[in-house]
Amino acid sequence: MKSDRRITTTSIYLFVLFAISACGGSSSNNRTQQPPADTTAPTVSTVQAPAGTTINRVVTLTATASDNVGVTEVRFIVDGTQLGSDTTSPYSFDWDTAAETDGDHLLRAEAADAAGNITQSAEVTVTVRNTVQLTVTLSGQEEVPPVNSQGTAQANLTVNLVTGGVQGDLTVTGITPTAAHIHDAFAGVNGPVLVPLDQDAGDPSLFTVPAAATLDAAGVDRLLAGGLYVNVHTAAAPGGELRGQVLPEDMALRFSNLSGAATVPQVDSFASGRVAVTINQVTGALVVQARVQGLDDATQAHVHEAYAGAAGPVSVALAQDPMDAGSWFVENASLNAAGLDAFTAGRLYVNVHSPANPAGEIRGQIVPEGIAVLFAELDG
Repeated sequence: MKSDRRITTTSIYLFVLFAISACGGSSSNNRTQQPPADTTAPTVSTVQAPAGTTINRVVTLTATASDNVGVTEVRFIVDGTQLGSDTTSPYSFDWDTAAETDGDHLLRAEAADAAGNITQSAEVTVTVRNTVQLTVTLSGQEEVPPVNSQGTAQANLTVNLVTGGVQGDLTVTGITPTAAHIHDAFAGVNGPVLVPLDQDAGDPSLFTVPAAATLDAAGVDRLLAGGLYVNVHTAAAPGGELRGQVLPEDMALRFSNLSGAATVPQVDSFASGRVAVTINQVTGALVVQARVQGLDDATQAHVHEAYAGAAGPVSVALAQDPMDAGSWFVENASLNAAGLDAFTAGRLYVNVHSPANPAGEIRGQIVPEGIAVLFAELDG
């Protein structure tokens, strides 16, 4: 009986050892598998700045970036110095250029991921210009209404876009001026005085900007949009005899006379008008001011696209001033790339419609400098 108990105990002991061995297994099989190291660097685009030949004041910089795991930060760098960063997409940074010198600067973006991988974008050159120098040529033809003046004038202005400070002078020839000012209005309409100019006591043809003259932030915005002008007044033309729009870089100004002879088909109309078009040739920002006489029942006015002698589709609609039936305008329009091409080619026109002539009663082609529109009658 003792022998049988020993066998049984030994058998149980061996079984327990076997079970423990089988359950425990090898320690190497239970070791946690580590993920492979992240060695893939992010991708990042070049920095995008606002469109235009130059930038000024505070501008928003943007960049796009992606990563196989995730982008943790995009840094914005100018001339090798970090401006700031953004940790969330879309990645952007507001750059105050007032701290930079006027001139060219190199911008790049830098994207990083959690593993420390970093990618730098290609550098792009931007031109900061917070102080602008502007030359304004004045003539009677820019007055509203136009003046047949024998005089001429030129203004030279320097404007600090950060502080709004204005400096400069104005010289008048051929007429005797009584006053001169910087006014607030787009070409084609008259506006209030912003900065009176000082007339020289010894030389009445010379005016200077007062030492403390400044534009507020809204005035600087209007300046950059082409919405300020210089006006010279005389005894013969107290409302203004010589005028010149202050046009920053990238801005263009065009005038066109409206008549029934330019419509397609021609209209024998007693109405007439004049249109002024101010356009940013980079961004496409567009301002149109039209003055119409003899057509108080006009129903619509538009900018259309077609060469002279042909009719085309509407590009931009104009609004009628509720207080002035002869005033049609738009100040917040823009042209796309195709529209800018049409402007450059002289393929835009302004058309004013009436109940008697719903297809258009008076029309004027908007043509760049150096292009003229000529009409000729054909007969047998």
